[in-house]
Amino acid sequence: METTLEGQFHALSERYMKNNCACFTPNEGRTNDIVRLAREYHVDGVIDANLKFCTLYDTEKSAVAMALEAHGHSVHEARGRLFAKRCGAA
Repeated sequence: METTLEGQFHALSERYMKNNCACFTPNEGRTNDIVRLAREYHVDGVIDANLKFCTLYDTEKSAVAMALEAHGHSVHEARGRLFAKRCGAA
């Protein structure tokens, strides 16, 4: 554990740089994690539901979909009010 202020800032910045968020696109690590999780949990398919305020996820959508499909996972896009109502978001 870091005890100096400089060491704490360094540790904090290193932790945030390991974040697998779409804001760090292109991010092969994030794509690999999604494919790995789909394989580990034996999913039948993946639903891509993009939040309206987060266009970064929409940016990586095609790369993630291609990676999932290359590993035999189907990808379905959720859009519109019907999906929101079914998920209780509307």
